[in-house]
Amino acid sequence: MLSSDIGKLFDLLPGVWQFERAVPENQATMTGTAQFDRAAKSVVGRVLNYRETGFLNWQGQHEVFRSYRYELESAASAISTYFTEGPDAGKLFERLTLDDKSSAQGLVTLCGDHLCIDDRYDSTYTFLDADHFTVVHRVEGPAKSYVSTTHYSRISTQP
Repeated sequence: MLSSDIGKLFDLLPGVWQFERAVPENQATMTGTAQFDRAAKSVVGRVLNYRETGFLNWQGQHEVFRSYRYELESAASAISTYFTEGPDAGKLFERLTLDDKSSAQGLVTLCGDHLCIDDRYDSTYTFLDADHFTVVHRVEGPAKSYVSTTHYSRISTQP
């Protein structure tokens, strides 16, 4: 059984992961690889740089990438995720905290949310074991309405 300690969960992330993403409302799918790398040094504490690349199948096939920065807060009570690209670079995407109800079901889940203008993102990161986790983003608002589900499976770890 996984620890519900956020710091220990954070330490599971470094490495290379295969992922599969589905957005049924848009009839879109994506497959690719994601990598969490430890940042060299940071004044904020423990940091992971995240980058994913893959092929998006939606109105044709497109090669795409995305990146974020994950920071473990100093008290290890939350993981903050930041945009690293475009006009929102450096801004908080979401702050992930432990969902206490999940441990009663034998799973470990982190939850967060984000308001993008008038559209709300509610996110859950569910850790199934040390090598598998799922991220679900539920998005509702006047401009967007969809659910994105991404399944991650570890390919390799980072020392």
